[in-house]
Amino acid sequence: RKIATINNTAFIYITFTCFFFIVVEPQTCVNTNFSLDDERIKQKRKIFERYVEGLSDISAVDFMPEIKGSFHTRWLTTLTIDPRKTIIRPRDVITRLAKNNIEARPVWKPLHLQPMFESNAYFEEAGDNSKYLFAYGLCLPSDTNMSEEDVDRVILLFRELLPEEELQPETG
Repeated sequence: RKIATINNTAFIYITFTCFFFIVVEPQTCVNTNFSLDDERIKQKRKIFERYVEGLSDISAVDFMPEIKGSFHTRWLTTLTIDPRKTIIRPRDVITRLAKNNIEARPVWKPLHLQPMFESNAYFEEAGDNSKYLFAYGLCLPSDTNMSEEDVDRVILLFRELLPEEELQPETG
């Protein structure tokens, strides 16, 4: 973790597998703990596993996989909704949850799609994966204070959006 100040604004750089940039006011940096303790990681993974258990039978839902030989903290519960397999979109889920006072979000907007960078060159290989993830990706709530009942409520509200035929087990 590195802290730098530019124009009286503190920038905290935290690195895991990639970079995260968090901008906070300098006074909020005091007594801030950014460590990830084992119990919080266990709780995050437990929440993720409950979502997988409750939604993985839906063929249009794909959760972010854990690469063999790695250990994912599951800090965020992210998934994609395959537009070829369902009529619902992440925005539908976000709206449905918001009507029930539950926050969900799209995955991060790629830099090359943001106004500040849209005129810059962007190089893609075999399609624009980041654009696809932004369009069809979803971050479900995964606060460590969530109970099993809270997660189950999110699962239920998600499932209620799906047409009946998408809830039937696939037969092969």
